[in-house]
Amino acid sequence: MGHLEEIEEIGNIEKHYEVLGMTGAGGQDDLYPAHELRTGRRVAVKTQKARTVGTSSDHQSAGRHLLKEGNRMLKLTGIDEIPEIFASGTYRNRRCLVMEYIDGPQLWDSWAEAKPVRDPETVASVIGQLCESARPEAGAR
Repeated sequence: MGHLEEIEEIGNIEKHYEVLGMTGAGGQDDLYPAHELRTGRRVAVKTQKARTVGTSSDHQSAGRHLLKEGNRMLKLTGIDEIPEIFASGTYRNRRCLVMEYIDGPQLWDSWAEAKPVRDPETVASVIGQLCESARPEAGAR
């Protein structure tokens, strides 16, 4: 697939996707599986957390942060470990990204199970492996 220059903004994603129950929550975001209504394709919807406390400005800032993350991910399209971004929009008044669904455990959950990692060698090893997996092959430049 070719690289997109920017994420397609589709507005209310419930016009295009059936969003299912939440499967995970990270530090700043929630994750939902969904199906594209037209094709039945399974996707993941990453939303900013629902506004509970805090200012409207803080909530809007979190939404902008999520879209910036999506634009950074868009630039990495083609790396196996990075999900493809299909669209951005809103889900129940929260900014969201619609992306490729990848089956398996969430990185956040794996980290939570391993907390606290106290051994600096283990931390260094994990960081090294993450950096190595995100690095393009030497001949692919």
